[in-house]
Amino acid sequence: RGGGAGGGGAVLMFRVNRAFVSKRRRLQLTTRVVKESADENKATHKAIADDRRLYLQALLVRVMKSRRTLTHNELIAQCSALAAKRFQPSVAMIKRCIELLIEQDYIERKDGDANVYLYVA
Repeated sequence: RGGGAGGGGAVLMFRVNRAFVSKRRRLQLTTRVVKESADENKATHKAIADDRRLYLQALLVRVMKSRRTLTHNELIAQCSALAAKRFQPSVAMIKRCIELLIEQDYIERKDGDANVYLYVA
C-alpha cells in the first residue's frame, strides 16, 4: 500500500499464492449482504400477494371441478387445508377469491341457497 496520510492515491495490490495448500475442500468467502430498499420490499410483497391470490383461485377451481357442489364452509375448510402446504390463507382472502371467481363465471351460487356454490363447466 503506497502513500501516507498526506500522500497521493493509495494502491492496494493482491497476489495469488500458488503454493497455498489447504486440507479443507471449501473456502469460505464472506460477501456483503445487500438490504432491499423500501420500494423493492413493497414490490416483493405485492408479487407474493398476487402469486398467492392466483394460487388460491386455481385451488378453488380445482376443488369445485372435482366436487361440483360445495357449501361455503366446506369450500373454505378444503381450501385452507390444501393451501396450508404453501401458506396459511386468511378467510377474508379466500372469500375475495370466491367472489372473483363468481364474477368470472367459474362458480356460481345455487338459486335459493346463497350458502352453496356450483361449478360452472
